[in-house]
Amino acid sequence: MMKKSRILRKSANLLRTAAVAGFALFILFSCAPTKKSLTISYDDFPRIIDVPKPTPELAARFNALTVAELCSLKNKNRQFVRGYTTNNREFFKTEMKPLIEEHRDELSKLKPADLINALTLFTHEMYRNYFGADFYRWGGDLFDRDDPQIDRHRHEYKFGLDCSGFAVSGHEIAVEMGFLESKDALFSAKGFERYCHENQVPDKGGRNGTPNRFRLDTVDLDSLGQIVLIVEKGCPPTRKQMKSIQPGDLVGRSGHISVIVKINDEPYYLESGGRVVPRHGGLPVLAREAIAMFAEHGTVYIRRGLSE
Repeated sequence: MMKKSRILRKSANLLRTAAVAGFALFILFSCAPTKKSLTISYDDFPRIIDVPKPTPELAARFNALTVAELCSLKNKNRQFVRGYTTNNREFFKTEMKPLIEEHRDELSKLKPADLINALTLFTHEMYRNYFGADFYRWGGDLFDRDDPQIDRHRHEYKFGLDCSGFAVSGHEIAVEMGFLESKDALFSAKGFERYCHENQVPDKGGRNGTPNRFRLDTVDLDSLGQIVLIVEKGCPPTRKQMKSIQPGDLVGRSGHISVIVKINDEPYYLESGGRVVPRHGGLPVLAREAIAMFAEHGTVYIRRGLSE
């Protein structure tokens, strides 16, 4: 009996030890910090403007494979420019504008940076839903100001935005729909036109350096606005530096432009084309990590074009 009792006590002690060890492991893993995802899905945060999925009829009308019209247009230099034209304005007018109008009262009460934030996220989600996670189209801007294009990525398709076309889309919509005046939104075609007239600056974003109706291109955006942050090549931005940026700020390096948005009070990075967002499922990427990736091969300039 004594031997059996000792065995039982030993078994009980082993069980207690195992229980304590198990509880300790539970506490350790439940309290350990989890690695935050670099990206966020549009299903995981609230937006001011809800974006519906396209119906089969709309998907047949607006899709990434719709071929553009080949034509010749006369530019401001009275030269004929031949190529394929976009029709993004049609998509804006029929599908985007009505959804924005439904929320006009709410949007009109926002501060400029928050307004640009809402409109930029809306544009990205709309284009993503209709034209795919990577909707880049060389020479594509929201209101079809750019020249017809004869080469480069997806130049022959009707819908899509290039890097600068997307990056300034929130600014363009804000002015187009009367939320902001052109003098307060430099990163819009009307704001840029005003700036050019006041400062004797040429519009040279068209083919071969010609004008293209003040459509903002990377060559224009490289020198516009107020520089709020410079991130040197190979040097990731610090958390302190990140506090200086806001939604609507443009992030530029060597011919490519992206834009800052805010989601759940954290800065995120969005772009059309490039090498950050497309490699992460076409979703918003945490801004600090994204800018560090972008700065791996060159100095990055973050500029602001809002007058607040």
